[in-house]
Amino acid sequence: DLLAAGGGRARFAGDGVHGRVVLAQIGRVRGMTAENRGAHGGGEERADGFPIGPLVATLAIQTLSTMAAYSLPAVAPAVARDLAVPGQLIGFFISTVYSVGIGSALLSPGFIHRFGAVRVGQVIGLATLAMIVATVSGGVGAVALGAMLLGLAYGATAPAATHLLVPRTPPRVLNLVLSIRQIGVPLGGVLAGLMMPPLTLLYGWRTALLAQAVLSVALIVALQLPRARWDSGRDSARSPWAGGGLAPLKLLRESAALRRLSARRQDVRRQPRVGRPGHPMGRGWRSSA
Repeated sequence: DLLAAGGGRARFAGDGVHGRVVLAQIGRVRGMTAENRGAHGGGEERADGFPIGPLVATLAIQTLSTMAAYSLPAVAPAVARDLAVPGQLIGFFISTVYSVGIGSALLSPGFIHRFGAVRVGQVIGLATLAMIVATVSGGVGAVALGAMLLGLAYGATAPAATHLLVPRTPPRVLNLVLSIRQIGVPLGGVLAGLMMPPLTLLYGWRTALLAQAVLSVALIVALQLPRARWDSGRDSARSPWAGGGLAPLKLLRESAALRRLSARRQDVRRQPRVGRPGHPMGRGWRSSA
């Protein structure tokens, strides 16, 4: 959120300090990235144009992993009937993916710096493939295992994309680029809803899900082509466990301005919804980036 809000021109009505905080954090991230490039031989593209290649790659990673995550819920009745379980239990599949994904998101920074964002993207593709194979191979236990396997890498989708896109994107289009990348989440859900039901009716849900394995393999192979160039700034000497866990929360402890920004964000979320009496949008409240 900080990167997306501060990459371009940030305006926060009523309190300019929040915009300055966001921009300061962007500067800090860009500064660290530039320092890392200088320390490890450079070779990364300059942020002087629209990063079409990295954007397509990160969008594909997000789309395919999300499509796999939402494929079983899209055909929940067929899955429940085949496994002889109540259909409402399918909700535990998504819950498991995201619960495990919280841990992988917190641990991903060290792995991204050590191995590179592209390599982590390939691991996400491999985890998606592992989820598909495990899920179609057995019963309820196999489905639960598949959800955990996908979750082990799913949380790294956004951190890896940010690490790859931010250094290569001019500030004037950073908001747009990161927003397009985030489209992969609803797009994956839409594709799962469009593809899984008809294929399930024709071939069964296991075969329909297994068809996605071809896309995962193709993504892993395709990402290898630009990997040497896009991951040239990786720190081979860094421990993959460094900077993960709860380390990012130190930013809140170290920066009073960030704590105020977080508090303001929670205040905004507690406002009445649009269309209800007293909603701030009806009183001239605005926030834009």
